[in-house]
Amino acid sequence: MQLDLALSDVPRSGREVWTCSVCENTNPLTESLCSVCGASIFDAFKEPPPEPRDPRRALIRGLVVPGLGHFYARQALLGVSVAALALIGVVLGIVLIQHGVKLAGLGLVLLGVAVWLTGAMDAYRWARQEPDEILLRPRVLTAIMAVVLIVLIAAAMSTGGAA
Repeated sequence: MQLDLALSDVPRSGREVWTCSVCENTNPLTESLCSVCGASIFDAFKEPPPEPRDPRRALIRGLVVPGLGHFYARQALLGVSVAALALIGVVLGIVLIQHGVKLAGLGLVLLGVAVWLTGAMDAYRWARQEPDEILLRPRVLTAIMAVVLIVLIAAAMSTGGAA
């Protein structure tokens, strides 16, 4: 069943109004701004800002599990990146140390731990809504990943591919 009503067929009360979502003043539908507070008719459709997160909780979560503080601070993609890079550095570093490539392995472990700790501090900054203070941005994470790959390639070449 389909209803085809022309605009002139829609019942009208003669006084179409909208209620301001800020001050609850009633305004004519022909006006897009509230006559009392100046808010837009479209403000009612905006999502409310998210509740602020406790920076200390973000820091603690980030220290316990790499990237978890970012998830708490609503930065999930960065959290995944921090977690992956920290774990890759630590795990591959341990593997290299076990295979006799101690210097490269130690470097990767230290790099992984540095990413982990810096990520925890960045989660704290995200929760405080200080995005200008963030250190581990996507470009930085990409550069760190390139360093990890270069170290792995150098380690593999130095051991003849046995690692």
